[in-house]
Amino acid sequence: MKWKTASLIAIVICFVIGLVLWLDDSSKQTLPDGTVLVMSGVKTGRTNVYTHGTWLSQTLGRFAPASGINIAGFKLEQPTRVTYTAPEGSESLTARLRLLPGSPRENTLVSPPFHRKFRLLIPSDDDFAFVREFDGFQQLTDGLCAYVSPSSFPRDSRLLRFRLEERDTSESRDWREVATFVVKNPKVARIEPWRTERHPRLKLADDLELAVGELIVRHEPINPTDIWEYSGLLPVRVIQNGQMRTNWGIHNGPIRDASGNFDQFTFSKVITNDWMVYRMFRPLDPTKAWRFQVNVALDSDYPATNLFSFTVPWPLTGVIQTNLGGFPVGISFVNTEMLSVELTNKPPETRLTFVKAVDDEGNDLDDWSGSWRQHSFWKSLKLSKPAQVRATIAIHRNYPVEFTLLPTYERAVDRLEPSRMRPVVTNR
Repeated sequence: MKWKTASLIAIVICFVIGLVLWLDDSSKQTLPDGTVLVMSGVKTGRTNVYTHGTWLSQTLGRFAPASGINIAGFKLEQPTRVTYTAPEGSESLTARLRLLPGSPRENTLVSPPFHRKFRLLIPSDDDFAFVREFDGFQQLTDGLCAYVSPSSFPRDSRLLRFRLEERDTSESRDWREVATFVVKNPKVARIEPWRTERHPRLKLADDLELAVGELIVRHEPINPTDIWEYSGLLPVRVIQNGQMRTNWGIHNGPIRDASGNFDQFTFSKVITNDWMVYRMFRPLDPTKAWRFQVNVALDSDYPATNLFSFTVPWPLTGVIQTNLGGFPVGISFVNTEMLSVELTNKPPETRLTFVKAVDDEGNDLDDWSGSWRQHSFWKSLKLSKPAQVRATIAIHRNYPVEFTLLPTYERAVDRLEPSRMRPVVTNR
């Protein structure tokens, strides 16, 4: 009797979990050539977890120990987990996209060309579309899958539309629809009633101020050959002792909008009419308020007292611990040729910045790409043979700032009207 009861419970568990998994498929598209794509598992949360494996592993296997269960030569294993975790204070949207077996476009969708043949658009109801990369499918235990994890999307829409697009060459802006998936928004956002500021002026120190201009979002890509459609333009001025200083600037930090979208402040910078204009290629929702929690510090022309130099061999294994100007510093190489430097005690009012790196002959080793945080950086260097790397860094004052702005959204038709243009952010 006990055996029959246990069997019945197991059958019910399998049926319920199987039903949930079956209902998970929310949008299926069959392309003209027979390729089948299925979007499922759309979730919004702090941590989103997905499982992969056989039907048994995803139903009964989740109750098995980490080592699995062996019964008469049959092994029941736990499913493979894929986990997405949002930054602190945020929630991520994630969705799983499956490419069914036998699809004629499998090779292109699994290994797309390097020039970003595909992109993903998530249109809103306000004539704006969030653009995201699409890197293709990968083989997992139960088939070919790709995950979609946009940090920004129309969070207050009841329906979400994911449009997969493609182009023929890296120079083309002739994007064509491949498939569109329409799914229910799993969590319609509440819009925060943030109080915004118009042209805020922030005092950083007795002799130092930051003036912020009008935030504008335009239907205009920063680079005509890349995947992006829109740009955000943030003009600022730094005033020191009554004089404009263009060797200061805004540095990294999170930005959020009132619907919950988030990103890191990623930009290119141009200078026009004493304004430093920060050009963002992944704008948040242009109809919502944006909150910037960023940092202000020197960009160049560092005082000699803030500059420190050191020499390290390349290749280098391990980490060199040293002291520069009273600050403990860790120096190493990551990803083979990227110089990594960190202020290990992370002083809150201090910033670390890469200045330059040369070899024994004085050749510039800067390879442009890298990543930066307040207390550390990774910097790609042009290294191909053993060398002594002579690097210079700056350790200088950092000022955290916060301000909230309501963007002006200039649609493509608006930009045809000269009266709507803002000369303060016009590049030249």
